[in-house]
Amino acid sequence: MLACLASTLNDINSERSLPGEESQGDLSRPSRAEPTFHLMPDLTHLTNADIQDLASYFTSPGYNHTLHPYYFLALLEGATSILSGLPPLIRHPPTPRYIHVIGDLHGSLPDLLHVFEACGFPSTDNRFVFNGDYVDRGPHGVEVLAMLCAFVIKGNGETVYLHRGNHEDTQVSTAYGFKSEVEHKYPHHSSKVFRSFGAFCQALPMASILPPPYNGGALIVHGGVGENTDFNGLDKPPMCALKTPAADVLWSDPDVDVGGFRLNESRGDTGYFFGLDVVDRTLEEIGVEHFVRSHEVVHNGCSKVDTKEGKRLWTVFSVTDYPNFRGCNEAGLITFQKEGGKDDVRVTRFESQEFEGVVKGFVTSDDILSTGLVEEVFLHKSVIHDGLVEISSDGRTVTREEWGAVMREKTGMRGVDWEELLDVDEEEEVVVINSFLEGFESRVTDKLESRWDIQKLLHLLFMAMDADKSGTLERDEFVTGVEALNKNLPKERKISGGEVLGLFDALDTDGDGKVDLREFSALEKFL
Repeated sequence: MLACLASTLNDINSERSLPGEESQGDLSRPSRAEPTFHLMPDLTHLTNADIQDLASYFTSPGYNHTLHPYYFLALLEGATSILSGLPPLIRHPPTPRYIHVIGDLHGSLPDLLHVFEACGFPSTDNRFVFNGDYVDRGPHGVEVLAMLCAFVIKGNGETVYLHRGNHEDTQVSTAYGFKSEVEHKYPHHSSKVFRSFGAFCQALPMASILPPPYNGGALIVHGGVGENTDFNGLDKPPMCALKTPAADVLWSDPDVDVGGFRLNESRGDTGYFFGLDVVDRTLEEIGVEHFVRSHEVVHNGCSKVDTKEGKRLWTVFSVTDYPNFRGCNEAGLITFQKEGGKDDVRVTRFESQEFEGVVKGFVTSDDILSTGLVEEVFLHKSVIHDGLVEISSDGRTVTREEWGAVMREKTGMRGVDWEELLDVDEEEEVVVINSFLEGFESRVTDKLESRWDIQKLLHLLFMAMDADKSGTLERDEFVTGVEALNKNLPKERKISGGEVLGLFDALDTDGDGKVDLREFSALEKFL
C-alpha cells in the first residue's frame, strides 16, 4: 500500500512540475481582487470588528485552511515585536476587574473561539493570560496563533498575555505536528513562516504574578518549578529550550503524594516532579495564594488541590476531546476577580464546540503516535495491569473485548479503537496480560507507524490531485487521480471505470458533490 501510494504521488508530481519550497508565491499584500484583501487593512489600528471578521473568515464554509501568508506573517511578526519588549516574568498591575487564565489550546480553534464567547473580548478591564501550548496535536495551530497575535497587537500587549509552553519550541513542534501543518498550509513559504514562529517562541514571557487583590494572588506558569528555579531571575530561553534551565518551568509536573523534587521520568527526565511542599514554599516566597499551571490534560478541564498550608494548586486545560478531537474530556478556564476572596476563583467548564466551516481534520501520525497513545499506556501501565487482572477469569489472560474496555477506561482515550491495535492469535482471541504489556510499545508503534504513514501519503496525494488548490476534489480531479493510482495498483485491486464515481460518492459523506481532505483520508478503507 505504501509503495503504491508513493509511486502514484511521484507520478502525479512528475507530470505536473510542482513548485518547490520558496520557489513561488507572493508575500506582498493580497490584491483587491482577492477575498482576503479586506482582512485587517491596518494592523496598527486593529479593532474588535476586524478580529471578528478574521474569526468569521476562519469559520466560513468556504475557508480552505490557508490564511494568506502576508497576513499570517504580519500578525506573527507584529506580536513578536511587542512580546520581545515584555520581561520573562510579568507582574500584573491591580487595575483590571477580571483576569482569565486559559490553559493548553493545541491547535483547537473551536475551543479558542468559545473562550471569547464565554468571557467576552479582551479589554483593559477584562484581561487574559494564555498559558502556552498553542500549537501541535490539533489542526488549527496557524489559526489559533493568528487570533492570539491579533489580540496582542490590538491591545499592545496589555490586555492579552501569552506565556511560553513546552510546545512553543521549534524542536518540539517539528516532532509533534506544527511544522507539518505549516508545510501543508504554506508550501512555498514554510521555511520563512517557521523561522518567524521560532522568533515568536523566543519572545514569549515565561510566567506571570497576579497581585494579592486578585483572590489572594497567583503565580501562573505553564509547567511548574524545578529544583533550581528562581522566578525573579528567569530568562527567555532560545527557540529550542529543551536543554536550558527554562525547561524546568516548561516541563515539570506536580506529584501530590510525594514531597520535594525528583526527575520527571515520565517526560524523559526533562523537568521535575515537585511536591505540594514545594508549592507552599514557592507561593510563600512570592506572597500569593494560588499556583496555576497547565501542561496536563484534565478530564473536566480544571483541577484544584489544597496544600497543607491552605494554598491552592490549579491545573487548567482548555482543549476539549483531546487529542485532535478524539478524546472525551471537557475544557476549562479560571477567572480571578479584583477584590475577590481566596475561595472565590471562578471556574468555567465547557464541552466540545462545533463551528460551521471549522474542519476538524484528518488524523496523522503526529496527531496520534506523537500525541502519546503509547505514552499514555505507559503512564498508566500499573493501573492498566491491575484493571486487567481484576477482570481476568484466570488472573493472567483477558479477551479482546475485555482488553479494549480496560484500555478505554484507564487511559481515558475512549475514541481509540484499541481492539484494532491488538496483534494476537485470532483463533484464541485472548491476551496474555504480562507478556502483552511488556511488548506493547514496539508492536503498537510499528502498527501505528504503518497506518499513519499511509495517512500521510494520502494527505500528500490529495494535495497533488487538487489541481486548482481549492481544498476539495471535484469529480474530474478525483477521476484523474484514480487513473494515476490504477497504474500502480495490482491487477486484482484496480478500480474499474464503473466503480470510480461510486467510490467518489462513498467518500463524499456530506453529499456536497466534493471530497475534502477529511473525507479523502477514508480512501484507505477501500484500497
